[in-house]
Amino acid sequence: SSNYKKKGINLIEPKVESKILTIYVNGICSTVEMAMYQRGWLERLLKTPITLAYNYTDGFILDIYECMQDRTYNDVGATVASQNLTDYLEKNINNYKKINVIGFSQGSLITGRALEVLSKKLEKKDLKKINYTTFANPIKNLELPNEIRVEHFINGEDPVANIGVISHKNEIKGKKYYQQKGGHMLIADYIIPLCFNYFDKGSHFYKELNKLEIEKI
Repeated sequence: SSNYKKKGINLIEPKVESKILTIYVNGICSTVEMAMYQRGWLERLLKTPITLAYNYTDGFILDIYECMQDRTYNDVGATVASQNLTDYLEKNINNYKKINVIGFSQGSLITGRALEVLSKKLEKKDLKKINYTTFANPIKNLELPNEIRVEHFINGEDPVANIGVISHKNEIKGKKYYQQKGGHMLIADYIIPLCFNYFDKGSHFYKELNKLEIEKI
């Protein structure tokens, strides 16, 4: 990970072009190899190229500090990463017919803050292009307009989700889908169970999954 900038996000774009922009932001303590592995799973299941907005890890303590900054950004200002993401989305909003934003753990904080700022800059017709999905979201408040489709996937015994989307569910915009289990790994504890309907299968994200790929798991 030494080739990646420590502040802000590192955009690793797919080589294949698409009319849909799908962005994934990883969680804390993730090497670029881990984040790329997660992107690969999402690309296969969603059958679409994905831009990885790699959030560099500075180790547990500094990563947690960044998390706290985005959780309380109204007081201290958003992180460089969320500001970078806001700028990237604003620059590209007219270039795509649809934009999917996916955040896991700390990535949910970065994406949430970025979209809050972006939503104040865009017209309603552009906001309607955006689908936003989080996994294990530790955020404590999220204010987004109704034009953006928002879904949160939550493990009821995940301690990270418990301090965020579970404890502050009334302050967080979006539909919430639960399974009563622990675990905080994106693929093993969230994506694979989602494929097998352990969350509510009525979610938009579930409907977008490639069922042929699920059969290979």
